[in-house]
Amino acid sequence: QNRTHIKISKRLCEARKALGLSQSEVADKLGRNQYFVSRCETGKRRLDICELEEFAKLYNKPISFFFE
Repeated sequence: QNRTHIKISKRLCEARKALGLSQSEVADKLGRNQYFVSRCETGKRRLDICELEEFAKLYNKPISFFFE
């Protein structure tokens, strides 16, 4: 895993927790399962740009937030 990938995973988790959402709630809103969200947050699954955009919209964050 590279640093950018790890950073994105951590930011996904931070953004979700800041909104007080569970992984299951996020999964429901994205039309995915909780396992998908968990793997994204732990870095076990890499996101493509379209998937990252879905998270960004849900969390009301610019895509750049995940790279900061």
